Amino acid sequence: MNRTVQPDTLAAALATATPGDVLRLAPGRYRGPFRVVRAVTLEAHDPENPPEFVGRGPTLRVHLPSWAELRLHGLEWRGRIGRRGAAIRVVTGTCVATRCRFDGNRALGDGGAVHV
Repeated sequence: MNRTVQPDTLAAALATATPGDVLRLAPGRYRGPFRVVRAVTLEAHDPENPPEFVGRGPTLRVHLPSWAELRLHGLEWRGRIGRRGAAIRVVTGTCVATRCRFDGNRALGDGGAVHV
């Protein structure tokens, strides 16, 4: 199922998503952290005005079965600082990012923008 979500509805949309859903993120600032436990796609609703993830530490924490993947397209993380993966921490599963922007992210420990 495809549906558009707003910054204040992403957590609920992730909690009720089913594998294969496409969540189209409206422009805005998405304050994490968000926990991803289902194989979904998160993509920008408006590629000219991409959503930006903000908050402390990794804003996406991925906990998927080893065979599953989270797909990201057209999203943005800027100036993130975290202990393990400043923007995204993949605990289990796979994360595939296309046309995403990671700018000025750094980890104080392992990772950088993404920790796998």
